[in-house]
Amino acid sequence: MDVLRNFEVQWVQGFTNSTFKFADKKTACYTCGNFIVFLNVETKARKTLQSPGSGIGAFTASGHRRCLAFSDLGLNPSIFIYKYPELELMSELKGTTKLGYTALALCDTGPYLVSASPMPDHTITLWNWESGLPLCSRSLLDEDISALVFNPMNWCQICAIKSKSLTIWNVERCDNYHLMKPSAVNLPGTDGLAIECEPNSSHLLNGKLTYLGPQMPTSAIAGLIGDQADNFVPLKLIKPRLCPSAICWSVSSDLYVGCKEGFLLCVNPETSHVSVLYKPQTEVTTDDNEMPMQEGSFQSLVLQDSKLFAAGMEGVLRSIQIKGNKLEVVQTWALEEAASAMCFSPDGETLLLTTNTGCVYRFKPLLKDKAVKVLDVLCGDFVTVAPVCTDRSICLSVREAGVVQLWALDDGLCMGSISLQTHVTSMACCPIAQYVVVGTATGDVLFVEMSTKQKLRVVHRVHLYHVPVDHLVFDQGGNCLITGASDSRVFVLDSRPSKGFDIIGWIEAPGAIVSLSTQYYQESKQIKVLVLCNKSEKEISEGNVLLLLTLFSQQLTDSTGCMDAYGCLRKEVFDSCVLELPHSLCSCVLAVNKIFGYCQQRKVLQRFSIPENGENPNIVIQLIPEKETRSHLLSPAFLQLSPHHTWLASVGRDGLLRICEISEMDRYVQLQCHSCWQGGVGSVCFTPDSQTIITSGLRDGSLVCSRVGGMVLFWAKLHARVHAGRHGQEWGAQQRVNVEEELKIANLVHSIQTEDEILTREKQLSFKLEKARIVKNQIGEELKKHKETVDEFREAYENAVAEDKILDKGFRKEFYDVPGHSIDQLYKLYKRRPRVQRMKTQTENNPFKEGAAPSDGLSVMMKTMEELDAPEHMLEGLDPAVWERFCLARRAKVESEQKVKLKALTLAEMQAFLQRRIDEDDEAQLVIKNLIDELNGLCDEKMRFRLDSMVQIVLQQGQVEVEAGDFIADYSNALLIQRKVVEDLNCTIRALGDQKITTMVECKDFRKGIIQQEWEHRRMRMQLEDLSNKARNIQTLRITQDIQDYLNETNNDNRVSKQLTTLERTLDLQKTAHQKKVEICKKQKRQLDRQAAQMQEKNAALDLRVAEMEITVAERRNIYEAAAMGDNQETESDKNYQDIILRKKLLAIARAQSEELLLLRAELEKLRMKNFPSLSQLHYN
Repeated sequence: MDVLRNFEVQWVQGFTNSTFKFADKKTACYTCGNFIVFLNVETKARKTLQSPGSGIGAFTASGHRRCLAFSDLGLNPSIFIYKYPELELMSELKGTTKLGYTALALCDTGPYLVSASPMPDHTITLWNWESGLPLCSRSLLDEDISALVFNPMNWCQICAIKSKSLTIWNVERCDNYHLMKPSAVNLPGTDGLAIECEPNSSHLLNGKLTYLGPQMPTSAIAGLIGDQADNFVPLKLIKPRLCPSAICWSVSSDLYVGCKEGFLLCVNPETSHVSVLYKPQTEVTTDDNEMPMQEGSFQSLVLQDSKLFAAGMEGVLRSIQIKGNKLEVVQTWALEEAASAMCFSPDGETLLLTTNTGCVYRFKPLLKDKAVKVLDVLCGDFVTVAPVCTDRSICLSVREAGVVQLWALDDGLCMGSISLQTHVTSMACCPIAQYVVVGTATGDVLFVEMSTKQKLRVVHRVHLYHVPVDHLVFDQGGNCLITGASDSRVFVLDSRPSKGFDIIGWIEAPGAIVSLSTQYYQESKQIKVLVLCNKSEKEISEGNVLLLLTLFSQQLTDSTGCMDAYGCLRKEVFDSCVLELPHSLCSCVLAVNKIFGYCQQRKVLQRFSIPENGENPNIVIQLIPEKETRSHLLSPAFLQLSPHHTWLASVGRDGLLRICEISEMDRYVQLQCHSCWQGGVGSVCFTPDSQTIITSGLRDGSLVCSRVGGMVLFWAKLHARVHAGRHGQEWGAQQRVNVEEELKIANLVHSIQTEDEILTREKQLSFKLEKARIVKNQIGEELKKHKETVDEFREAYENAVAEDKILDKGFRKEFYDVPGHSIDQLYKLYKRRPRVQRMKTQTENNPFKEGAAPSDGLSVMMKTMEELDAPEHMLEGLDPAVWERFCLARRAKVESEQKVKLKALTLAEMQAFLQRRIDEDDEAQLVIKNLIDELNGLCDEKMRFRLDSMVQIVLQQGQVEVEAGDFIADYSNALLIQRKVVEDLNCTIRALGDQKITTMVECKDFRKGIIQQEWEHRRMRMQLEDLSNKARNIQTLRITQDIQDYLNETNNDNRVSKQLTTLERTLDLQKTAHQKKVEICKKQKRQLDRQAAQMQEKNAALDLRVAEMEITVAERRNIYEAAAMGDNQETESDKNYQDIILRKKLLAIARAQSEELLLLRAELEKLRMKNFPSLSQLHYN
């Protein structure tokens, strides 16, 4: 234990995030896991500080005050403040935050720190880290804060950045009381124009109702109540805004905001007015013909010597001069990489630029030298991930830089790695041997042996292409390795290490290869290879042609005879077929007689059936998808089939992992594995047992491992129902009645909905009124408290002023012993003050100079008074004792004056604070009055709506003869006639109609009688036929022994009871026998369980040896098959001959047994006919 206490951290390596801050002039600090690393940018010397907590969350530093702050990770985290270079813990801040902090910021001009916490607290807090106490805190209602920045000219202004918004927090003080007030910045739209905030429209107050009733706000129509109702904006009214990416305070306390869309804004923090300084695709004055600023040009902003430095994703650093609303690019520097963050040293001489690749550059703009790399940390994204079939507890991953890593599936620990020092494009793991193959951008395929997990090594290299190796895949049997690239050649390699990974040959594909997939058939020893190709030569990320290959594994064992002189595979060792697709696919997999693919153009998952004539190379088959289902909306997407051929996994740029059964693709389960903002998912794979899925992010550098075993998947189905309409039919009276009732119902439903909207609006207004009254009460209580505080401080100020006047008046009384001619000169010296204070005040608050910090005015004055107290300023002939007494009295007077001035400034600040609270109180009272008026107006309108209801009037037939197309009919072409004419015409029509109806009824009745007679005739014929069949059945009825017993028995109930008794006894005996058999089976089960447990222990021990013996068995089997090929043929012939003889004997025995059964069946029929009587046959004419 004593030895462990002497250990120190020697060094750490890594770069957690892009937060890079200066701790002093030449030392920068950044986070690395659980450590803070201090890097001297000149000598590159390092020093580390370990976090006292469980990790490092948010981090910040101040080079002017030489301190740094970082938060802990975990529950109830703390904020630690350290002093540099002593690395002494100055303060530990404990707040109410439960889950962590999202952002921290230190003030350069005072002992202040501001922090922001996420959900569930969601608060912003201002701290005095010297005292360790929070000064004030406010809750946040929306998204998390990503960055906080103090105004270096005024620490009472803090800018908070969110992903899509910007807020300026103003700190107000009343003596020791602090209050934070937010001021949201209305960012322009993506077109650079201001977006006017449209307030929620209230109901109409003109006393008139519209046809549809009172108009309610959209929030009331949506049924929203509470805080969300005030912030509700309909989707069609939402306009995209600019998203802030970087901020920087100017010398004049303006705020420069760089946006992701390439805009540069200037915000006035007092008025929140936003002006556009730069808009993309606009002309800007530059010294040289440099690249114009575009989207991402303002990724980072810093200010130094009134010049704005901007860097972005295009790799250019710009020095910008801003005059008013005009922007001028003074100078530009080309960077090696795109800068993601920048920071200046406290002296303003050194600029650090941080990149996303983990590199940090030092740049000195004053010297105009080149950027020097001071830090280069290994980082990179994953290319792909693959399972290890020989060891199911680990998986493999490879990064773009060529780092191959082994990961434990149970805990995610890195078990081993190797750096190939080359750019990697693909990877695959052998299913039967412990090695992995890696494809490179130079066209090489590397074979990495991994029998020793801690020491991976490259054992073989083969050069196949002049382009990157994009695809590597083994067949499931481990017979061969198939490779693919954009030059349309598919290489087949022997996967056996004993054969030296020989090249068996290559096959020419009909285009650039987009994806490869294989299936191995154990019974037929065939390898199916599906090649997705692109024949258009435009975009190789999609393919429109499928090449289906069938390789014969037995013929591929002899690699020398499989290819011609050019290395191409001979036609005898494989079959091929070309399949054309209706739409291009970006990924496809081969299943048993099925092909699955993702169509990027239509965003659907498709399933195809492999045709029966799919092995004819002379026929191009047109494939038609037999089923389609909607899939990933962000493409491209990639597919992977589970080893047990049951599940299909798909991943896309949306970051979703979807798993479905291959039989029903429209039902799936999905999981958000990665973020779509970072490229989504790059690759996916199943473990050999199909119970674990591993995905790698495309750009987030992360691996995610859905164990699937034991999980119940929830499948959802969508059913669409189509109802046929009544087109081309006229409405009758019943239809009109239905329409009338439907109209009544519609009006009633609309009235109910309007009533609900009014009630919702009334509840919202009541909620706002109650909330406003609560706020008013809180403001009133605070106002009363602040008034008392101000009154008390005013009284203290008046006392200080009175005491200062007493000192002034009592000067001559105190120095009564001084002669009269000297007392006047001494009084002038008593009123004399140094001028250093004003000169110091002009420079002490400059935050852009080293060591600039607010100083204590009283201490500065006391230091300057020492010069005036010197003996050379003493009056001639004055007693030194009197001079000393005079100096003390003058010092007391100066202290009193300084206290009065300080109290006056504090009182003015407190009065201004009190006046703002009074204004807020008046504003709250006005809000309450407006809400009461609005609520009363709504109640009046509600009563008017209830009383002035809509009545539906049904017009009688004959009054209106004009067809009403719209609700209000057009009577311009109508004719007004007497009603008698229409009634007479209707009577004539009615009489003729009655005559016609009478004739039709008579015809109907006569026809009905004919139909009834025909039906009666058919009924009697059917009865006759039925009786004849019954008589024939009685004649041919066989009288069995049971029927005879039933006929002879006089008491049938007695017979039935006897049978029941016999059956019950039989049932009891069977139950007893069954119970005994159950007991015997239970005993046997227990014995079998014990034997199974023993066998499992033996199997577990044997499984440990299986993996080691598989390679040896495979190689010996091949040797044995090669050596015993002739013996096997003779043995096979003898076996076939014996099988023929045995089959002949079995056929003879079966023929004899069949003849014997025929004879027995005939004898049985004769005996049966003897036991049954026969009745005479009935004959019918």
